[in-house]
Parts: sequence; C-alpha cells; structure tokens
Amino acid sequence: VYRSTSKPGGDYLGLPMGEVPVGNVVSFEDTFNLEPTTYWYSVVATNGAESRAAATIEVKLPPGISLVDAKTIDPRAKPGDVVSPPRRPFGTDYDRPMTNPKSAGRCACAR
Repeated sequence: VYRSTSKPGGDYLGLPMGEVPVGNVVSFEDTFNLEPTTYWYSVVATNGAESRAAATIEVKLPPGISLVDAKTIDPRAKPGDVVSPPRRPFGTDYDRPMTNPKSAGRCACAR
C-alpha cells in the first residue's frame, strides 16, 4: 500500500505505507501523520514480485479533532458529529477587564 499527496504517475506511487501479507485481509488503516488534504492510495499485488499494475483511489480527508477533544466542547459529542467551540466575540481576553486601552485587541498570550 502506497500513499501520495500528488496523483501517482509513471513509476511513482508514493511512499510505501505498509503491507498486507495475506490475501484474505481486505482493509488497511493509515494513521501516520494525516492532515486535512487529498491523498492518493495505491495498492500493488505481489506474488514474489510486484505487479506492474496498481489500483489507485483518491481520498479527500476533511479536518477533524479527536473525540476526547470534541467532548471537552460538547460532552454529548459522538464520532461524525460537528462541534463548534464557544464564540468569543471580543478575542481571547474578552472576560478580563481592560486595564490598558492601548492593548485593546491584543491577545492576552502575546503580552
């Protein structure tokens, strides 16, 4: 199984991500450094040597967070749910009194 961030062509299939050593396994899970982007996965059959033909699919990975992080926002969150963080209309220091008018709009972390 190979993964690429650009459409494979010619002899290039991408980075080798793993092997499926037996013929009755029909899935492969990629958990290595995934980001919300488009990937192309190519599968090449082997029988002593790699076949010259590859089956390739395009996968568009949407942005996401872990279920543990989602539950800190909404304790009822389930896999597949869309969660939104609470609104902060005045920036990161919205709940603090403004002691210096010149610092209005600045992040509290930047001070």
